[in-house]
This record gives sequence, structure tokens and C-alpha cells, in this order.
Amino acid sequence: MKKFILFMGLAMLLVGCSGDDQASDTNKESADEAEEERVNHEENGDNSNQEESETENESEEENEINQDRNEERYGALQEIGETAEDRTGKRELINVKKIDEVIEHGPIEIDIVNAKVLEWTDLDQQSLNYLQPVLGTDQKTVHYLQIMFNVKNTSDKDVYWYGMDTIVADEQQIDAYTEDIIGDVLGPEVYAGTEDNYVVGYILNDEVVDSLRVVFDSVTDLNSYETIEEKTEFKVEFD
Repeated sequence: MKKFILFMGLAMLLVGCSGDDQASDTNKESADEAEEERVNHEENGDNSNQEESETENESEEENEINQDRNEERYGALQEIGETAEDRTGKRELINVKKIDEVIEHGPIEIDIVNAKVLEWTDLDQQSLNYLQPVLGTDQKTVHYLQIMFNVKNTSDKDVYWYGMDTIVADEQQIDAYTEDIIGDVLGPEVYAGTEDNYVVGYILNDEVVDSLRVVFDSVTDLNSYETIEEKTEFKVEFD
């Protein structure tokens, strides 16, 4: 009987030790798994934050590139009320019409980008002296029309072409070739396969302009002097 009790006690002791060992192993495994999960979470979190940061940087770079391209095509002032200042004075965008239309004018491809009405104030003395023959007075505020367009000679022939011939802004008629105040005058020689960008500007009698009638000059062969394409017109309606 004593042997039986002793045997049972020993058996229970062994079972107890075995249970403690298993619990200890289980707790150790759980702790190891928890630590591994924590490390993985931290690493994944770091990677996720890094990826988010890289994505944000790429997005910012892409936005900057798009903004530069947009400004290169449409100019610095694109929204009504925007202003810009330089040594010649201050300019404010009064009205704008985004056009983005291509005209096939014989061999000449005209990509008309936009038309703007701007107010120019605080003119420096050099600008006043330059504009005095046009303005007739030393006025400090000028309203002018600005048109941006790109030109390409799509043919294999050299041609004569003076670009814009006449502009009618509501009731005001403008000699487009002689009255340009920006000085970005096109032509008359436009050689085969060449292309270029132009910005022209004209003093307006009134800051309010509802419509434009733009007459483009005829196109003439540079060698034979034969007319390739007659004058053509383009109309712009401001909103």
C-alpha cells in the first residue's frame, strides 16, 4: 500500500514537472512569436512610411513638371485676378480665353493657345518712353491684348508670311504687324519644316473686350512669289 502511494506521488510529480516544462516552452514560443510580430510590424511600418514618402515626393515632382509645362504653354498668369510684377511694372489678368485650336493655313499650321486682356500699371520710365508714340500721353495705366500662338511650316517650301495682319477688338481695328508692343514679330521668311512660338501684344482703347476678329496674312512662295494661300480669319469670343 505504501509502495502504491509512493508510486502515485512520484507519477504526479513527474506529470507536474512535465506540465511546467510544456507551459514554459509554450510561453517562450508565444513570447518569440510576439517579438517577431512586433519586429515585422515595425519593419512593415517603416517600409510603408518610406513608400508613402516616396509616393508623395514623386507626386510633388510630377505636379511641378506639369505646372512648368502648363506655364510654358499658357503663360504665368492664367486665372483672372492673378498679378505679376517685374522691373517694368505690375500686370493683372483682366480676362482670358483658352483657345487651344489649330488652323491649317496652307502650309502653315497655326496653333492658337490663348488670348488675354491685361492691365499694366506702375510702368517704369523706359516703358513709358517706348509706349509714348502709341499712347500719346504719359499715362500710368495701360490695357493691352496678348495673344499666344505657335507656328509650323509643314511643307518643304520656304514662304513669305507676316503672321497676323489685322485684329479687330470689338470696334477697335489694330494693325497687327506694326502695332505690336511686345516685339515678338513673326516673319516674313518662314523656312521649310521650321516651327516657333510667339507672343504678341496690342494697346487697347478699353479694358472690356467681348470679341476678337483675327485676320492672318496670305502665304506666298519665297522663290516664285506666287500666292499659296489667301488671307484667313479666326474669331474669339470672351466669356
